[in-house]
Amino acid sequence: YTYTFSEWPTISPATTGATYTAVFDKTLRKYRIAFFNGEQLLQDEQLEYGTMPEYKGEDLTYTAEGVKYNHVGWTPELHAVTGEQFYYARFSEVARHFVIFYDCDGITELQKGYVEEGQDAVAPTESQQAGSIITGWDKDFTNVQSDLYVYAECVLEKYTVSLTAENGSIAVTDENQAPVDISQPVEYGTVLTLVATADEGFVFDQWSDAHAENTRHITVTGDITLSALFKVRTLQVVFVDWDDSVLKEAQTVNYGEAAIAPADPTREGYTFIGWDKDFSAVTEDMTIKAQYQQAEGLEDILGGNVQCTKVLIDGVLFIIRPDGKVYNAQGVRVK
Repeated sequence: YTYTFSEWPTISPATTGATYTAVFDKTLRKYRIAFFNGEQLLQDEQLEYGTMPEYKGEDLTYTAEGVKYNHVGWTPELHAVTGEQFYYARFSEVARHFVIFYDCDGITELQKGYVEEGQDAVAPTESQQAGSIITGWDKDFTNVQSDLYVYAECVLEKYTVSLTAENGSIAVTDENQAPVDISQPVEYGTVLTLVATADEGFVFDQWSDAHAENTRHITVTGDITLSALFKVRTLQVVFVDWDDSVLKEAQTVNYGEAAIAPADPTREGYTFIGWDKDFSAVTEDMTIKAQYQQAEGLEDILGGNVQCTKVLIDGVLFIIRPDGKVYNAQGVRVK
């Protein structure tokens, strides 16, 4: 304590011997109490004897070179004031653990770093593997208590495959030549074989992306929309005479349509009677030949029938039989 003189008691006139005791005020003595972080003064104050010191500053936790240090107390330990005292902050390194997250392939590191003991690790959300989706992880990484190696659990993305083929069809198989149902989404990376086949009367032209071959291979990496394009099949038709000489240059005819014949040919001593094939609905390349019938002799024509009529037209003699058939003087039937 500190004692400060206050007063004397009331002094009376002396009639006998008397003792007077001085009156002092008693106050608790104050002492300097200071808090330090190393050489840095954090708090400095005067506290009364017996008072328990208290640090009133901000949290002293800090991080250095990636390592976190928590303020855990003071040196010496806090105690009631008995005299001047300096206190120095004491720290402890926070325990931490190394956590690695691996991608869907089990090899690629998606994320790695230290996590304080007792804290939760934060996982990445997306795979770096094309076509893969992370659906979960193989172990828990909350309240981390040790180093962890965490592996992603994944599925392949799926995409729609839309194919159309007017006037034809498209067969779809996988790498094992098994049919693929494209009404359902198809997994990323699937290799599809597409074969476009034309309906009767049509031929394959090209794909809608200008690919020229009717058979093609496609790896699914996204949604696919393709059309197989077909065109009407065209055929070549040639008309020839009895000696294979061409009567009319080859003509191009659409499948199922009729070819156009040339004018009826003539052959001396013979009568043209038609063509050797029907060409009213062409379904293949054709060579069509003229058909003849050997003309009857003049005597055969007349047959002793006096009712035959002879007609002279522009100096040319024609003979008309009773049945209406007309012949020239050489016995060739004419129209």
